[in-house]
Amino acid sequence: MLFKRSPSLGVKRASLESNAVVKIEAGNRAKLFARLFNTDDGKAVLQSLAQDTAGRTVPLVAGLEALQRMEGRREFVAEIIELVEKGMNQ
Repeated sequence: MLFKRSPSLGVKRASLESNAVVKIEAGNRAKLFARLFNTDDGKAVLQSLAQDTAGRTVPLVAGLEALQRMEGRREFVAEIIELVEKGMNQ
């Protein structure tokens, strides 16, 4: 199993099991992301992530925490897209 679930303040969090962690050299990281997300399934997943984050809004009454969480998700997806593009151009 790649992930194990552990409760944290009532929220399910996934963490990599220690035997599944692979060290990735900085130069290979972008190439790895490009290979993964350049498949049909990978493109579909990345498109879904982008639509779920870019197209979603959070009402101001939701509070600062909800806005910060959403912006963090957007930044994470943007980082993945940036790595994919960088890896495809290497």
